[in-house]
Amino acid sequence: MEGSSDERTDDEWLQERLRDLGSGFQLLEHQPVASRVVAGVPQTWRGEPLTAPASSSHGLILADDMGAGKTVSVLSGLLLRETFDRAPSLVVGPNVPVVDQWHEHALRCGFKESEVVIYRGAGRRERLETALKGRRRVRLV
Repeated sequence: MEGSSDERTDDEWLQERLRDLGSGFQLLEHQPVASRVVAGVPQTWRGEPLTAPASSSHGLILADDMGAGKTVSVLSGLLLRETFDRAPSLVVGPNVPVVDQWHEHALRCGFKESEVVIYRGAGRRERLETALKGRRRVRLV
């Protein structure tokens, strides 16, 4: 930030902020850009109050090669977005192993078990009703 004694780059600031929020991941060089897009903040954002609503990332699809870090990029963006927007997020996975991976990564990224709901299997209707009451922040389908 201009005029500030903070010598960190915007990406270093982002990584430290995510760590403060409980994330156990170290973002790779290309991931901060995607995380900020998911969060709906400018690439130079450092936590200052937004003068306008965050840009909408509704309907966002982040597609890349397998192993490029999409899960961590998206979850980091959702975690960052929650610092100013408490609306829940919906993640749709193609199969059980992918949903399980997202669940595991959500916990490693700083979300609590009580904040994540997986909608599948027996009891899914009850879990959905709980999620719709707003007690869950990340919904995995």
